[in-house]
Amino acid sequence: MPKLITSLSLTILFSFHFLGCGSSTQNPTTPNNMGTLKISLTDAPAAVDAVNITFSEVSAHIDGNWITLSDQAQTVNLLDFSNGKTTEIGSADVPVGQYTQIRLIIAEAEVVVDGITHAMTVPSGAQTGLKLITQFTIVAGSTVELIVDFDVSRSVVTTGPPSQPKSYRLKPTLRVISRAVTGSISGRVTNPQHLPVAYALAGSDTVTSTFIDQNSGEFMLAFLPDGSYTVSLRDTMDYSLEMNDVQVTAGTDQALGELTLPSSSGTQTGTLRISLTDAPGDFDAVNITFAEISAHLDNRWITVNLDTMTVNLLEFSNGRTVEIGSADVPVGQYTQIRIKIIAAEVVVDGQTKEMKVPSGAQSGLKLGPPFTVAEGSTMELMLDFDANRSVVVTGPPDNPKKYLLKPRLRLISKDLTGSISATVTNPEHLPTAFAIAGADTVTSTLVDKDSGGFMLAFLPEGLYTVSVRDTLDQFFTSTAVEVIAGRDNALSSITLSK
Repeated sequence: MPKLITSLSLTILFSFHFLGCGSSTQNPTTPNNMGTLKISLTDAPAAVDAVNITFSEVSAHIDGNWITLSDQAQTVNLLDFSNGKTTEIGSADVPVGQYTQIRLIIAEAEVVVDGITHAMTVPSGAQTGLKLITQFTIVAGSTVELIVDFDVSRSVVTTGPPSQPKSYRLKPTLRVISRAVTGSISGRVTNPQHLPVAYALAGSDTVTSTFIDQNSGEFMLAFLPDGSYTVSLRDTMDYSLEMNDVQVTAGTDQALGELTLPSSSGTQTGTLRISLTDAPGDFDAVNITFAEISAHLDNRWITVNLDTMTVNLLEFSNGRTVEIGSADVPVGQYTQIRIKIIAAEVVVDGQTKEMKVPSGAQSGLKLGPPFTVAEGSTMELMLDFDANRSVVVTGPPDNPKKYLLKPRLRLISKDLTGSISATVTNPEHLPTAFAIAGADTVTSTLVDKDSGGFMLAFLPEGLYTVSVRDTLDQFFTSTAVEVIAGRDNALSSITLSK
């Protein structure tokens, strides 16, 4: 059974396919002594944001000569071309005859991980030309299209600890085959929410793989030679399905229809729930759009929520919360959660201003500390989003040029927290309450302007200084206020004074 792609191996592999003149199509506009050769690229998936490869030349070998198909530098994000999608990287009319190799020259490469771009060391062989042995015949007036399948997961190699790589290297793993002699296998998974991957295996060899679309559940294992395959589907919950003796015929698609991944009989699960609360901001609204929430366990990401949702942070202060993700997940010790933010806007004086979202937030903010999900239990994590310190203004404060989102968050288990509450007797000048540990403001909240009530919620156990201050600089301070998990420390009524 193949393992879900979670690490980057050190393999380089060239596949050899011998293709005859029967794999070409006729092109009546080509001269009698010429045919057309096209080279297209496809990709097997990898657990990174992008892999950008710059090709400086694509050529083919015949009778001791290299025939250039493209000499224009072109950069391709390999991850854009999986699930049967391709992109042409070279095409030209070429002399008829028996060809023995194609050559790809790679000028540079980079990988994007968690929103950060890293240059990859390109081996000297790739810079002078990766030579892929594949014999094929060009017939006068015909067109041959070769597919280069670039396996990213086995081509990107890290040095140093996997959790904190020192550098990245490109060690290309590829196979090449004529499109005309291939078929495909497709299907639709009815429960695709936990990032399933589809594999096509011939014997013990994984010929190709692809991510299954998380929304539609659709997948295509493309560009497979004629033959019998084992199709294996597996997600991050270890739900899996295997089908043997799936036949592929050139020029056709073997449609498997709807498929449901059954749970493993040995999988133990608990519930993980993630809720959001907010410290106040000096704005009318702060709207954040979340696209994905997941949790990290044993070198894999477990999906908690894939639905896109927009939340006005300012609606959830003073102990109020909103659930942003919940799922049954495997039991175990989790190290962090990941939250993807795809859009943000702030409303100031009734006007909506778009905020620039940093690339790290778009690919996923990673937050600790570690936590444990036990069998049959519910772990609820509170995500405290400090809106006031997360919205950054550029330019003069009275005439901002633009707004940036720089998320300030803390994550804590709800079961490990308590709260502090009180009522302010003179709340008419918009007071704010703060919970301070040492020099750090752990959380804050606006005091209700009508009732004067406030709650400093989701505080870890310990001693805090409670400070309340209004717009007239009237204030109140109380030190050594104790917080005990599961309890609220209700203070006496507070009156602000100078």
